[in-house]
Amino acid sequence: MSRDGEVEAGDSNSMTNDRKRGSGDDSENEHSEPTSKKKLKINDNDISTSLVTSKEEIERRRFEYLDHPADIQIHSWGKDFGEAAAAAITAMYGYMTNLSSVDSAYEIFFEAKGRDKETLLYAMMHEALANFQAEPFFIGNKVEVSLFFRVFREKLSIQVISIEEDETDGFTATFKASGESFDLDKHPQEADIKAITYSNMQILEKPDESKCDIYVIVDI
Repeated sequence: MSRDGEVEAGDSNSMTNDRKRGSGDDSENEHSEPTSKKKLKINDNDISTSLVTSKEEIERRRFEYLDHPADIQIHSWGKDFGEAAAAAITAMYGYMTNLSSVDSAYEIFFEAKGRDKETLLYAMMHEALANFQAEPFFIGNKVEVSLFFRVFREKLSIQVISIEEDETDGFTATFKASGESFDLDKHPQEADIKAITYSNMQILEKPDESKCDIYVIVDI
């Protein structure tokens, strides 16, 4: 793994991170309404274990945290799946520390694979979390996603994100995160996210409205 070069994160579906704690609930992939619309307690500083107070700040970040009986539900959105997925990963980082304390010291490139968008989203978030839980203990403050799909094992880049499903290989996504290595002397340690889950995961795409909403529960 190189801080200033491309990182091949490997097949995220293997989930072989030794430091990963908790497996989440992988048995459910429900398509019901979000668990709760009740917002968590918020502060005026930044998004971490709480929401920002202003509607403008929430819209700028493109994510919020919804209350859940045991874990935390992330709601993110964007003009398409890629933008909403990037916001979901940023929200995960923001729940673990105050994003305003994170400098853009270097970038890491990731690759993730999935047979559909749900498994792709899970794999993307798992890759980002695994690199926080182990070397280089990376915490990001900005995430950008470029999506790819495989056709006859040839990787095609889609600049304006357009996703097509291939029955053989499914989806491949590359994404870039800027940030730095987590440092307790610099970064406040908020909640500890143990794993991503499929529980009540929803990806709601409205191409006619150029909008995509993502709901994903993380195990804390």
